[in-house]
Amino acid sequence: MTELDVDLPAAGRDIGLAAAGFGATGIAEASTAAQADRVDYRYVATVADAVALVGTLTGHYRALDVGGSRLREYRTTYFDTPAFGFYTAHHNGVLPRLKVRLRSYADSGESFLEVKQKTGGRRTVKSRVPFTESDALPAGREVPGLHLPLPAELHESLRTTFHRLTLVRADAHERVTIDVGVRFSVNGETAAFPSLAVIEVKQDQRAPSPVIEHLRSIHGTRAMISKYCVGMAALRPTLRQNRFRAALARLAPYRTISAAT
Repeated sequence: MTELDVDLPAAGRDIGLAAAGFGATGIAEASTAAQADRVDYRYVATVADAVALVGTLTGHYRALDVGGSRLREYRTTYFDTPAFGFYTAHHNGVLPRLKVRLRSYADSGESFLEVKQKTGGRRTVKSRVPFTESDALPAGREVPGLHLPLPAELHESLRTTFHRLTLVRADAHERVTIDVGVRFSVNGETAAFPSLAVIEVKQDQRAPSPVIEHLRSIHGTRAMISKYCVGMAALRPTLRQNRFRAALARLAPYRTISAAT
């Protein structure tokens, strides 16, 4: 996979600095808190608002720390059917629906093939297995460790990079992720969102959350759209995107576009 350069906003570095005051947690605990079967809430905000949010959470959460790093770089390749069936299902509100992606962690060098299934009631079921770019994509086959077989025909549809801070609730099964420096790429064209923060709260069941309470107090914007759909709609304009136009308009102030040369 070709690396995408990510210009991390100064405020993104401030998020990492703010998280320095949190107790540390490891990957095992963070993975347990993520819950394979979970309820998700997603918000969008400015990076500056995300920095202020982190400052209110000391004592409630611990920060994922991997080798001394709390702001980790994620690289993701998404796959779709030849007719972009996964994207279309999301656009049309079809349930259940799938996402298939290869997620790589720049700091550890680990990569995983992941399948996410969105069911009713805002629930997401995710499974993943270790995978490398040199492995053949097991399209059309059942894979031990994945809860669903992959469709027979898949191709690369989108690449993303971002930096993530992960916080784990000290007294409940809750994980919070804050993504900054979000960038998408298709065929050499990129869409970057340098001042955007995507904040997700992941719980095993709906419950009060200090993060959601703070975001509501500052009138944070609840977002139903996924990164995959934002990137696809922004960089593949021939696809249907009526359902996403309002979200794209809302995110436009955060965005810069660079075309392939």
